[in-house]
Amino acid sequence: MGGNDAGGSQGEAQWPTAASSYSLIEDVGQGVSATVWRAKCIPLNKTCAVKVVDLEKCAASIDEVRREAQTMALMSHANVVSAYTSFTSGQNLWVVMPYLAGGSLLNVMKAAYPKGMPEDAIAIVLRDTLRGLEYLHKSGHIHRDVKAGNILLDDKGGVKLGDFGVSAGEFGFGRSQQHQTFVGTPCWMAPEVMEQVQGYDWHADIWSFGITALELAHGHAPFSRYPPMKVLLMTIQNPPPSLDSADDKGRFSQGFRDVVAMCLQKHPARRPSATELLKHKFFKSAKDNSYLQRMVIDKLPPLGERVQSQRRADVAKTKAAMEEEKRSSIEYRKGVSGWNFDLDQLKAEAAALDAAEAAEQQAAAAAPAAAPTAPGPRIASRGRFTIEEEDSSPSTQQASASAPAVTPESTGRPASRSTVVQKGRFHVESEETDTPDVGAQAQQQQQQQQQQKPQQAPSGRAVQRGRFTVEENADEPHPEDSGSGGQQQSAVCVNDVLPQLQMLLLQTANQQDSLRSLINTILPDRPEAPDPGSNGATQRELHQMVVDLQERLQTVVSENKDLRERNTNLERQLNHMRQLELEKEDNEDDEE
Repeated sequence: MGGNDAGGSQGEAQWPTAASSYSLIEDVGQGVSATVWRAKCIPLNKTCAVKVVDLEKCAASIDEVRREAQTMALMSHANVVSAYTSFTSGQNLWVVMPYLAGGSLLNVMKAAYPKGMPEDAIAIVLRDTLRGLEYLHKSGHIHRDVKAGNILLDDKGGVKLGDFGVSAGEFGFGRSQQHQTFVGTPCWMAPEVMEQVQGYDWHADIWSFGITALELAHGHAPFSRYPPMKVLLMTIQNPPPSLDSADDKGRFSQGFRDVVAMCLQKHPARRPSATELLKHKFFKSAKDNSYLQRMVIDKLPPLGERVQSQRRADVAKTKAAMEEEKRSSIEYRKGVSGWNFDLDQLKAEAAALDAAEAAEQQAAAAAPAAAPTAPGPRIASRGRFTIEEEDSSPSTQQASASAPAVTPESTGRPASRSTVVQKGRFHVESEETDTPDVGAQAQQQQQQQQQQKPQQAPSGRAVQRGRFTVEENADEPHPEDSGSGGQQQSAVCVNDVLPQLQMLLLQTANQQDSLRSLINTILPDRPEAPDPGSNGATQRELHQMVVDLQERLQTVVSENKDLRERNTNLERQLNHMRQLELEKEDNEDDEE
């Protein structure tokens, strides 16, 4: 099934509208839903390019695809790709176009200029691209996808703007028609296209043109290494990209940097039109297209070889990435498979380790001692207590037996009954104290503390706990202390805290004074309030001063906004005057 859908301006009758009339030689470009072939028209014996679009795989609607073909058929300009004819064949749409042997600028940079093209070549490409955009904009069209991949070269160094898959027409609406659709490639997309607030017009193509200039200069677009959503955020939030880095200043001219800066203005109204840009000295001094042919096209392999070579490189890179991912997956599975989730086996292994450790301890205990001297007691720290643990070896027990006994009279504590309980490696001796007269005991303890106070070390006091001697810090309150001793410790704590509280209150008052002084400095016209008499009055005064400060800030923001609008108007006037001066210089040059 085939039918003629659109005819080119170069004579529709000359080009057949049947797929059998074309011989597809080699593919020179491939996308998600379309393939571009170098072909030969059999009846005319002419080389051409055939773009075969699979309508079932195409994300765009059939109407959008037909619109691209119709747009290309209507184009008639030296710097815009036109279509000879288009027709359907089965589920495919065939678009017959001129064959451009140089390929796209993206293909050229990948093959020979991965770090960017020379400035002389960039000037020629950008100049001819601007001429194509000027023609489209005057014809009522927006391209909406200007980038190096859509700028094509022929074998003579001619530059043509192609791929109108997302272009928008404005026939019948005028050039001021605003579009709201979110189309284009994120790295080249203008901020107003991303924001979708007030719509966009041909100014969006000028932004994409500036990004394309950076792409040709560096070999890649700004933010091209980031995912699309991050590119959208960076384009909206970050300052516009530029050629103002130290490396770029040494490599590119001031005129080229000025062109990029003029195109990459966040505000669309500040961007010049294609006609205005073409009057810049950077483009007027550009060389002719034969320079591209000599310095670029003639030094490149044929387009088919370049495409196949790049395709093999992309396949190798993809394969290497897949191998790396596969290797990582295998290593991960090995690690997971080595995990042991058998609880019974884990418990058995733990029991075996415990048995081996117990056997080692028994062997160490059965071995003869290396020295006759008995080891000393072990000292362990528990918070504010120092616990001295006695060894249970026979030598230690003998030493304990020969040591003087600890009596209630020596510790100053009442008589008690002790009970020895085995707790692992410790023998804990608990005491049951007989306290028939609590008042007398407290009085006796107070007298003993007063007698022992001059002789106690500043580090703490020793208390007997069964077989352990516990040393307690003196600056900590003891639960057995009562009466005047507890009151004295409370008094000491209060005396320590009161100066700190006074210092905090003094710091708060100083901070309030500093805040009041700062606001008075910012608002010198504000009447100075009398010295507040209370803390509540100070709080109210500070609150009122903050309110006045907020009102002043709002006024400053409003004034700043007015100044920006005035600066914008002045910039427009200056640009207009600069344009008039350039036109005047051009007229004088023409007269001379």
